[in-house]
Amino acid sequence: MRPVAILFISLTLVHLSCGIRSGSQFVSPPRAYVMEIVGEPFSRKVLAASLQGIVNKKGGRIYIVDGEAGENRPWEKSMEHLSQLFWLDVYRDRVGMETVWQGGLAEALKLFAPEISGYILIDEAEPWSINAATSLAGQKRALVVFENDRPIVEALGLPLLEDLRGRWKDARTCYADLFTSVYPSLAHSALGVLSPKEHRLRDLLIQRNILTVYARPGSQEWDVIEDIFMKTPQNIPIFGYMSDTIAEEFAAVQALSKAGKYLIPSDTTSNLSFHGSFNVRFKPGPPSPRMSCTPGRLYVSIAISDGDNLSIPLNIYPSEKYWQSSTRGEVPIGLSLSMALRHIAPVVADYYISTVGENNELVGMLGMGYVHPSLYPDTEFLMKESLESISSMGMTSWWQIDFSLYAPKNPAWEKMSPYLEGNPLRGFLIGYMSSGGKGDTFRIPSGHPVILTSTSTYGDDPKTMADRIRDEAHSIRKDEVKIIFLSASVWTNTLQDLRNALREFTNDPRIVFLLPSQILDCVAD
Repeated sequence: MRPVAILFISLTLVHLSCGIRSGSQFVSPPRAYVMEIVGEPFSRKVLAASLQGIVNKKGGRIYIVDGEAGENRPWEKSMEHLSQLFWLDVYRDRVGMETVWQGGLAEALKLFAPEISGYILIDEAEPWSINAATSLAGQKRALVVFENDRPIVEALGLPLLEDLRGRWKDARTCYADLFTSVYPSLAHSALGVLSPKEHRLRDLLIQRNILTVYARPGSQEWDVIEDIFMKTPQNIPIFGYMSDTIAEEFAAVQALSKAGKYLIPSDTTSNLSFHGSFNVRFKPGPPSPRMSCTPGRLYVSIAISDGDNLSIPLNIYPSEKYWQSSTRGEVPIGLSLSMALRHIAPVVADYYISTVGENNELVGMLGMGYVHPSLYPDTEFLMKESLESISSMGMTSWWQIDFSLYAPKNPAWEKMSPYLEGNPLRGFLIGYMSSGGKGDTFRIPSGHPVILTSTSTYGDDPKTMADRIRDEAHSIRKDEVKIIFLSASVWTNTLQDLRNALREFTNDPRIVFLLPSQILDCVAD
């Protein structure tokens, strides 16, 4: 693959005709139309995302490279420009995608205007109107337009289909009305919860005709959103995000779990309407070798966290800090990955599955989505969907952060166990931080091992982890198989920093570094 540094595509709007994959080959190589919108204002990016969502109803035809971090959690998008270019390279190499045109947003609008029915007018001072327009745009095949951009679409002869300005007095009124009057005619296969400050993800929501709302726990609109959760079908994903703090995140995931929903954190991820337009047959390599752990040693396993957030595999991992790091593979390390990639970005998933290497391992993060199994009403659906993804993606360890699963006797383990028979899953990793300072182990009714993380806080860095390993090594007993699993936050740990911090232990025969699935083999019966 060509180095990302020498690839330059100013902005990319890709018009793609999807081929059919057989093994590793595609018939009819896709043809890409490339356009730059880097530096465009927020309103133009919303306009571009709505165009992408409408056009991509016919398949993966538009791909956008925008490049700016934006207001919400900019650290999740800090590598987005390079990563978007990186994935274009991957599609060229793996799908045979050809770039046949470059231009600007105005030219793209002209190119695809025949597929657009008109536009919906919104007011940035009424942020709820952005989500209302997103909910309506797919069904009406309408662009989402701010007043300042109205001349652009009117010059194309596109008519005004809806004027949402002043229709609702606040978000609460808007979302309640959307659910009553609009949702019945939309797709019931998913929900969208997206901040009005984000343009990313709108392409997918428009492509799939998904109701889009927004609230955070504690906000004035939250009870409306909770009511929507409870009144919509179970076993569907929620795309987006709905919290700014850890406390809000916990409350939000509890609420959606009780309602039988699972979160796909995706509000900072672009081009999902494109990524989800391919079908790929995964061919994972063999699982890591089984381990026989002997007394008198400290066995250590480390895994990078937060892979359920689609910004990690799409924006963060492609960088030199992770997948392209020259030190990747020098120390056995697991990298968490969203199981949702199997459906929402199969080519991306296939890239990681096929390039993971022998000394790294993909760890299934949180199951089919971010959900608390202890609260989810349909255990059968949760387990079957999650285990099918784990198997097809070649994963053998499942990482959960449901606090209830820290307890060996929690009823959730009893409910989950019957579905594990015959699955290649080797066990469970639990938590981003330890509940009591020690990484306890136990086995659940199915016999599968469970390891609780020994990480003290979510922000532990490589030096802190090295200190912990050093302290544990001082107390190894000759008759003890000592094991610790360390959760390495993706925001405070790079592969090179971890390698440098752990280098001092490489010549100590008492300390053995293992992959996450291997350290599960060390849990006593």
